[in-house]
Amino acid sequence: MRRAHLRQPGEDIGPWRIQAILGAGVESDVFKVRHADSGELRSLKLLRGRIAQGTAERIVAHYQQFRGLSAVKQIRGSGVLPHQPGVGDRPYLIFDYVAGQTLPELLARGRPKSPAALLLAVAEAVFQVHQAGLFIGDFDWGRNVLIERRSGHVIFCDLDCNLGGDPELDYRVDLDELREVCRMVCKAMSSAPPKALLAAFDAPNARGIVRRLRRLPPASMPQAP
Repeated sequence: MRRAHLRQPGEDIGPWRIQAILGAGVESDVFKVRHADSGELRSLKLLRGRIAQGTAERIVAHYQQFRGLSAVKQIRGSGVLPHQPGVGDRPYLIFDYVAGQTLPELLARGRPKSPAALLLAVAEAVFQVHQAGLFIGDFDWGRNVLIERRSGHVIFCDLDCNLGGDPELDYRVDLDELREVCRMVCKAMSSAPPKALLAAFDAPNARGIVRRLRRLPPASMPQAP
């Protein structure tokens, strides 16, 4: 069913023309867009009017902390779509467009060719973020984990903007989310998580998880039945 006020392909948001709808959630709609003049492709996140007041600037500032990290979609700019019926002004954020699949989409296509490489890639992406003193916050059941189509590189699409919290708690949440990724991959393999693999994810931090995964023999990884 077409949702009221959801922009459609062919419509414009500022200088950007919508090419496709990438997602629609509680707080925002996300589109693949092309710039009218340069022709460059980007992702555009259009915020809900009811949460936009004082929020857009905070989100932009939060994402700017992640500049230069290849594990996170890079923010490129922002703007405002004014006078929208029923919602008021709607700020939007511009991000790199990355072609790929979310983790659930990848797993829905069948068993991953290399569960070991996939788990290690996700763990390394988390470690890169933590190494910078930052955190992700919510993997959204894997929907926030994007596997780039060409390289297999893991990129986080969205980030928790609850700033000013307890950093240690934030890191622990990320580690719990990482363990959930392990369970998702094992489930896709129709395999119970091997004890050695679970032990790797019991490391106290992302660095430890990466190190343990790199040392695991192939037999410690989930196998197809």
